[in-house]
Amino acid sequence: MGERLTAALLARVNTYIRSGDASQVLADEAVAEAVELRRTATADPASGTVTVRYSVLHVLGWFHWCRHTAQSGPAGMADLRKALDCFAVLLLPRPDLVPEQLSAVLSAEARRTPEETGRDGLRLLRELGPDHDRYLLDHAVGLLRTAAPTISDAEARSDSLNALSVALHQRFEWFGNVSDENEAIEAGRAAVTAAVEAGLPARTFLSNLAVYLRGRFQRTSDAGDIDEAVHLGRQAVTGARNLAHLSMLALALRARGEHRASVSDLDEAVEMLKAAVAETGTADSALVKRLGNLVSVQSSRFDLGHDPEDLDHAVTAAQEVLEQAGPDHPHRPGIIWTLSDALLHRYERTGDEDSLAAAIDHCRTAPTTPATSAEAASRLSQLDRLLRLRYLRHEELIDLNQAIAAAEGAVSATPGQASARAGYLSKLAVGLRTRGNRTGSVADLSAAVDAARAAVALQPPRGTDHAGHLSNLASAVFELYDHTGQAALLDEALDAARRSVELTPAGDMTRPGRLLNLGVVLRRRHGVLPAHTGKAELDEAIRVLQASADQVRTDAPGRALMLINLGLARFERFRRDGDSADAQAAIEAHSAAAAVGHAVSAIRFEASRQWGETAAITRQWAAATDGYEVALDTLLLLASLHLSRAGRERVLSADGVMIASDAAAAALQAGRTVDSVRFLEQGRAVLWSQSLHLGTDTTRLARVDSALADRLVRVRDELNSLDGEQ
Repeated sequence: MGERLTAALLARVNTYIRSGDASQVLADEAVAEAVELRRTATADPASGTVTVRYSVLHVLGWFHWCRHTAQSGPAGMADLRKALDCFAVLLLPRPDLVPEQLSAVLSAEARRTPEETGRDGLRLLRELGPDHDRYLLDHAVGLLRTAAPTISDAEARSDSLNALSVALHQRFEWFGNVSDENEAIEAGRAAVTAAVEAGLPARTFLSNLAVYLRGRFQRTSDAGDIDEAVHLGRQAVTGARNLAHLSMLALALRARGEHRASVSDLDEAVEMLKAAVAETGTADSALVKRLGNLVSVQSSRFDLGHDPEDLDHAVTAAQEVLEQAGPDHPHRPGIIWTLSDALLHRYERTGDEDSLAAAIDHCRTAPTTPATSAEAASRLSQLDRLLRLRYLRHEELIDLNQAIAAAEGAVSATPGQASARAGYLSKLAVGLRTRGNRTGSVADLSAAVDAARAAVALQPPRGTDHAGHLSNLASAVFELYDHTGQAALLDEALDAARRSVELTPAGDMTRPGRLLNLGVVLRRRHGVLPAHTGKAELDEAIRVLQASADQVRTDAPGRALMLINLGLARFERFRRDGDSADAQAAIEAHSAAAAVGHAVSAIRFEASRQWGETAAITRQWAAATDGYEVALDTLLLLASLHLSRAGRERVLSADGVMIASDAAAAALQAGRTVDSVRFLEQGRAVLWSQSLHLGTDTTRLARVDSALADRLVRVRDELNSLDGEQ
C-alpha cells in the first residue's frame, strides 16, 4: 500500500511542477493520501521496529513544498514548515534528496543554538495529531534529545527536558518500545532536577513524572515505581491546590491501594476525588474525567471492603452532576456516560439488573448529536458493552443484535482515527464471534475474523494495544476453525496467540488471559497433528495453562476457565501416556474451577460436570459423586428464571438432563444408595419446576410495550390460578 501511495503522491507533485495545476496538491484527496502515506509507511512488521524510508520523506517533503508554492498566507507557511521538517531528516544521510533552494536554509538551522533547536522540538510536539505520525515524532525527539542536555539556562533546559519526556512517552504509547518509556522517566527526573536548580516550581513536571511511573508500575508491578509516584504526587500538590495534580495523586493512591489491598490509600483517593469533583465547575471539561475517576476508585474500594455505599455514592454523585448540568449542557453526553459507567460497576458487583437496565437507558437517551464523532463512537461502544452484558445474562438475541449494531456504528464514526477504530473493530469482532457461536453462522464468524484482522493491521506492531488485538484475533480465527476445520486457520490462530503473549510483559494483568488463549489453541492442535508432533504441543499447552492459572488470584472469576482447560489437557495426556498423576491433576483442576465462587454459573457447572466425568472414567466413584453433586446444585442456579425461555431450554438440554442419572449411577458405585435416589429426585424436581414456568416469555415484549407485557402477565397469572374444573 505504501508503494502505491508514494507513486500516487509523486505523480501529483510531477503534474503540478509541469502544469502548475494547484488542485493536484491542494485537493482534499491529495491531503488524505499524504496522511495515509505517513501512517502506513512507518511500520516494518518483520522487525517490529518503526522507521520511515527516505523515499517517503522525499516525496512528502516535495508535496508540502509544492503546496507552499501553490498558496500564500498561514496555510502556505505551515506547509513550508512541514517540508523543512521532512528534508531536515534527509540533510545529513541523503543531501542529494534535498532541493537546492532549501539546503542553505536547513544548513543554517543545523547551526542553531540549543535553545532554538529545543524550541523547534517543542513546536513539532505541539503539531502532533492523533494519526501516529512517527516521522514527525521522531524528529521532535531527535531535536529535543540533542538540545535539552546542552541548554545553559536551567529554566529553558527543564522545559526542554520535560518536552523530551512527554515526546518519548507518547512514542512509547503509540509504538510500545519499553526503552522509550524508561528514557521518558529519566528525562522527567532530569526536568525536575533542572527546575529545582532554577528555583522554579516543578509541580507539572512532578505530576507528569508520577503519571509515567504509575503507568510503568501497572505494566511491571514494580512497587518502587508506585511508591515514587505517590511521593512525587504529594510534592506536586504541596503549597498550591491544583485539581489536576490532586486527581493524578488520587489515581496513584488507587493503584497502590489495589496492589497492597490498602484501605487507607483508597480512602484518601476517594476523598481527594470527591473534593476535585465538588470544586470543578460544570463548565470545565475536566469534570467528566474527574467524575469518572471517582466512580472507578469507589468501585475499587467496594472490591476491598464490600460496602454497598461506595457503589451507591458513585451513582448518586453522577446523578447530582447530571442534574446540575441541565439538559443543554455541552458536557451532558460525557456525564451521562459516566453515570452509565457507575450503574455498570454496581451491576457487575451486585448483579442488580435494575442498574444494568438503567445504564442501557441512559446510554440510549444521551444526546444524539454530540460535539465530535469520537464522542458518538464512545457512546455507541459503551452501549455495545452494556447490551452484550445483558445478552450474557438473559441470552436474548435481540440484545446481541443491537450490541453488534452499536459496535458497527462506533467503527463507522471513526474512519480516520486508527487507534480508536482498531479498538472498536476489536469489540465488533467479539460481538460477531459471540453471535456466530450462538447461531452457528459461519458468515458472522468470518466477519469477526475480518474485523479482528483489520484491528491488528491498524496498530503498530509493537504498540501497547497490539497484543490485545492479536489475542482477540486468535480467538476469532480459532472459532472459525472450529466451525470450518480449515487447517490454515488453526495455524493463524496459533501464530496470533503466540505473538500476543510475546508482546505482553510478565506482570501485566492481561497476560494470564492471553496465556489461556494460547493454551486452548495448543491443546486443539495436539488433537489434529500426528502423535509424534502433537505430543510437544500438548505438553506446552499444559505448561501454558498452568502458568495462566498461577498468575491470577485464586478467587478471580476467569481462573475457572483456565482450570477447566488445564484439566482437559491433563486428562488428554493421561489418555495418551496412562500416567495416573495426570488423571488426578485433571480432577483437582476441575474441582478447583468449580469452587471459584465468582465465576459464571455455566462455567462452574461445566467444571463440576467434568470433575464427575473424569473421576467416573478413572473409576474414582467417591470423587465422581462429589463432582456430580456440585453439578446438580449448580444446575438449579443455571435454570433460574432470570434466563430467557430459550436460555433455560439450552440449560436443560442433554447434558443437563443426564447429569442426575450420571450422579445417581456414581453414587450407587460409591455405595451411597440414599444419595442416588436423592439425585434422581433432585433432577426430576428441576425439570418439573421448569415445566411450570416455561409459559410465554414476555421479556422481549416488555422492551417494546411494557404496559401490554404487564397486562399479559396478569391475565396469564389469573388463568394459572384457576383450578382444573373451571
